[in-house]
Amino acid sequence: MKNLKSALLKWSGVFASLVLIVGTASAQSMCWFWYHQPEVPKGMDKFTK
Repeated sequence: MKNLKSALLKWSGVFASLVLIVGTASAQSMCWFWYHQPEVPKGMDKFTK
């Protein structure tokens, strides 16, 4: 259990930065299908150009 906790703490920063990169990339791109435009959270507005 201690090894699992240390592994989670070790990789949590990597996972958080990966999620931020993917979120920023998806906020910059548009959807190619006109019938599928998901709602964007208001917090992602600061990452768009």
